[in-house]
Amino acid sequence: MKLIENFIEKLGSKISFSSENVVNKKGKLFLINNKLRKDLQNNFFYAGLYLGENKQGKFFPSFNLLSILSEQKANKVTIDKKAAWLFIYGKNIFREKILKVEGDEKKGVLTLVLNNTNDCLGFGEIIIDLSKKPKKSEAVIKNFLDLGDFLRRES
Repeated sequence: MKLIENFIEKLGSKISFSSENVVNKKGKLFLINNKLRKDLQNNFFYAGLYLGENKQGKFFPSFNLLSILSEQKANKVTIDKKAAWLFIYGKNIFREKILKVEGDEKKGVLTLVLNNTNDCLGFGEIIIDLSKKPKKSEAVIKNFLDLGDFLRRES
């Protein structure tokens, strides 16, 4: 539970989940309601909403969790159509492709990445303060996870 809380905090969000409703099944974390919790008694493969996974002390969020966070107050950047296409292919983001910034703009901060229709494409780390003018063709956000990751791992 602490791993999820730390991840959410790094994204600048204040959302929280009741520890009673988050179930850990072999390192995979699921958000379930009280009725489902009583019925399951930890005898399940997949239940409720998958939040992410604890792998050797590191939290790997699901796109379900990222989507929830994108609808809340959090660090977010909205990028243009071309940058969105490149981002889902694993590329980093250049400053001139950012349309809007919400939340913290400082180096080292995690931020959600959204397209121009507010769909969450993934998240990354700000590697150059967004308030500073970067050099031409210099990436400012490092891609950590994007929607295309799953497809790239399958090949």
